Amino acid sequence: MLIDKATRKEKYILFSALAVFAIIVCRNAWLGDDSYITFRTIDNFMNGYGLRWNIAERVQTYTHPLWLIVISFFYFFTQEAYFTSLFISIAISFCAVTIFAYKTASSRVTAVIGLIMLFSSKSFVDYSTSGLENPLSYLLAALFFMVYLKKELSLKNFFSLSLIASLAVLNRMDTLLIYIPSLAFCFFRLRSLKSLTLLILGFIPFIAWELFSLIYYGFPFPNTAYAKLNTGIPKTELIQRGFHYFTNSLRIDPITLAVIASAAIFIFAIRKNKDFTKIFCVLCGILLYLGYVLKIGGCFMSGRFFSVPFFVSVMLIANHNFTFSRNHFLVLGAVWLVFMGISQSPPFLRRATYGLLPKHKIWVTDTHKITDEQLFYFQSTGLINLKKGRKPPYEQNFFNLDLAQEGLKLRKPFTQVMKFPIIGILGYYAGPSLHIVDSYGLADPLLAHLPSIYNPDWRTGHFRRKIPDGYIETIENNFDISTIKDPVIAKYYEKISIVTRGKIFATERLKAIYWFNFGKYFTNEYSKLKNHLLRYRFIEARK
Repeated sequence: MLIDKATRKEKYILFSALAVFAIIVCRNAWLGDDSYITFRTIDNFMNGYGLRWNIAERVQTYTHPLWLIVISFFYFFTQEAYFTSLFISIAISFCAVTIFAYKTASSRVTAVIGLIMLFSSKSFVDYSTSGLENPLSYLLAALFFMVYLKKELSLKNFFSLSLIASLAVLNRMDTLLIYIPSLAFCFFRLRSLKSLTLLILGFIPFIAWELFSLIYYGFPFPNTAYAKLNTGIPKTELIQRGFHYFTNSLRIDPITLAVIASAAIFIFAIRKNKDFTKIFCVLCGILLYLGYVLKIGGCFMSGRFFSVPFFVSVMLIANHNFTFSRNHFLVLGAVWLVFMGISQSPPFLRRATYGLLPKHKIWVTDTHKITDEQLFYFQSTGLINLKKGRKPPYEQNFFNLDLAQEGLKLRKPFTQVMKFPIIGILGYYAGPSLHIVDSYGLADPLLAHLPSIYNPDWRTGHFRRKIPDGYIETIENNFDISTIKDPVIAKYYEKISIVTRGKIFATERLKAIYWFNFGKYFTNEYSKLKNHLLRYRFIEARK
């Protein structure tokens, strides 16, 4: 009877912890400007323009095809982005955490401790919504490691792991690094032609998307990848900025990296465990991903790239069978209180006034231009900040600009062309008739492939390009390249426009796709393009 009472009590506590998590996520729900870049593509798709951001060009401006497909399905019925994406994000995040609590954690006690870690992490809670792909990454990670950690290795389970990993990579390509070591471990344990066949079959969704992307868009990777990785910035500077990305997280959200570090320490503490190699491969995936984050210079969104490895770390720790005494709980509680005390904004303490307090303006963007995106947009898109008779997003608190209203003013029945750096919300509300050229090249096929201007005070993910003289006029004149004054760039853009605007299966276009992706335009007659534009870096650096 006592055991039944204890079990019932644990069930109630676990259910309560899940309810608290759901409440905290709802209270912190928000959308960022970047999510509206995807929403504009979805809206154009639903209105018959294809999977395009600027409807005149086939350009993949989103990095999460699977997330786009999921949101598109519901958007088809709702024809609305704000509530649709928020409620899908909340539901998927809750599903991921529930799978962790009931299927991956070794006991209800470790599940509750894991849930407390999750709703104490600013990174995890912030990106449980935001409109970006993180919730779906959580769900796929929960499913993958539920199978990997809890089920016996077999060909059937290996296929399940391959398929889930394929969907995770389709959702966000760089998360492949988290799954590679675990998949490699399973493959080498099975070591058969059948396991290789199942691995390939599992990755068919991702392979199919890559073929579609290559044929439809002309490139295997999103346009944003070319814009953000084709920078010319020295590796040492990127790594240095990546280091600052880590220190930024430690400063405003210390529990996230502390838990990841704890997972690493925990692994080596159980090195004599028979499953050590299997568990160690999970840690290798986390470290591999963090190394990649460091190498690329992190992200301008504080904590975004840490949310998935943090969740995997929590699953890794909670999967182990711990024996807890009263003293252990007291120590854990004391450590948790210390981390909450030094955290600048614990998720469970946030209110509707978050983002309005004067002190927040000091650290919304740090000296290295890493921004607390949720803080930046919470007053304009936060779910608990809904205003009667009005629909978000509202006027932006930090630069006093109502991007939605500005976009609606630009919604015209005829085509317009304009330059604007903040393209998400404004672009979505402006509608398909507005062609936006952003100097960061995120949505522009030419600028993404041009070398960025070097600025010693650069910001990760925002690498400005010089807009070629006459380029805006070219778009206004129905892509007449004769208005581009630089003949090298004009000829280069002519080839890009064949890829982005030509008939999909035209022979000339297929040749251009082949040449672009196998480097002809960078190794032969167009190799001088980079050297031709490098001087802009030095001109800017001397300013």
